[in-house]
Amino acid sequence: MLLADIPYPQKTYTMQGLSAGVAFYFRARLVDKSGNQSPWTDFIRGESSNDTSWILKAAGDQFLSAETGKRLQSQIDFTNEAALENAALTGAVVQRQLKENGEMRAEILEVRTTQLTDRQALAEKLEKVQVDVGENAAAVQTKATAVFDIDGNGYGIYDIGAGVKYKGQFYQAGVAVGAEVKNGKVETHFAVRANQFTVVNPSNDKLESVFMIKNGQVFIRDAFIDMANIRQLVVGDEIKSANFDPRNKTGFRLDMKTGEEVRYGRGRSGYWVETNNLKQLFDNNGRLRIRMGFW
Repeated sequence: MLLADIPYPQKTYTMQGLSAGVAFYFRARLVDKSGNQSPWTDFIRGESSNDTSWILKAAGDQFLSAETGKRLQSQIDFTNEAALENAALTGAVVQRQLKENGEMRAEILEVRTTQLTDRQALAEKLEKVQVDVGENAAAVQTKATAVFDIDGNGYGIYDIGAGVKYKGQFYQAGVAVGAEVKNGKVETHFAVRANQFTVVNPSNDKLESVFMIKNGQVFIRDAFIDMANIRQLVVGDEIKSANFDPRNKTGFRLDMKTGEEVRYGRGRSGYWVETNNLKQLFDNNGRLRIRMGFW
C-alpha cells in the first residue's frame, strides 16, 4: 500500500493518530520527473514513542491549550466583579441573593447569557454560591458554555469548580467535560483538577478506597491488565504465573525478598528451585536429583 508521495524538496512524512509503542515497517523509492522509478529500499522499522514522560507532557500541553483545558485552568472569581460587569455589557439575565453582616457575607449568583453576532452564536449559564468570613472565602461554581461560528469552529463545555481562599492562598479543585472542533479536528475531553482523586467501593456498609491518584502517584488495590508496556518495574514481594501451584507443581514464582526462584515444567516432569547460592533440580516426586552451589 502506497503511504505517501513526498515531492522534492520535502524529505519527511509524519503519521498522525498512532497509539504509543506501535511498530511499522517502511520502504521508499525515488521517482524522477519523467516517472522513472528506482528500486525499493529494504524495509526499515519505525515505532511510535512509548516514552511515558514525553507523551504525558505533550498530551498535557495539547489539552491545556484546548478550550476545555483553558476552562479547567481558570480560577474562580471571588469578587464577582468580572461576571457582573460582563453581564451588564452583554445584557445577560442576572439573579442574585446576598446577605452581609460585618465581615461575614453569603451570596448566590446566577448569570444567563445568550449572544448572536453575524459570525457566532453563544449560550452560557453560570451558577455560583460563595461565603466570605474576613479574608477567608469558599465557593462552588458551575458553568455551561456552547459556542459555534460560521467557520465551523465551536465547543460545548461544562465544568464544576470548588475553591477556598485561606490566609491569602487560593486552592481549587474542578472537573471539566468538553467537546470541541477546530479547523475540522474534533476532540473530546474529561479532565479532573485535584491533588487527590479517589474511587471508593461500598463494602460491608462502609466505603473502601480502591483507586487513588494522590500528588501525581497512582494507587490501585486490585487490577487486571490485558497488556502493559513498562519501562521500569519495582516489585516488592513476588512475581508468579497465574497457574503457579506448588501442590500440582505448575507455574513459576520469583520471591523478590529472598531471591528464590521456583520453575515447574509441563506434565509434572520436575522442577527447579534456585537462589543466589544454590540451584536444585527435583523430579516429579520431589526427590532431589541435582544440587549445585554451596550449602
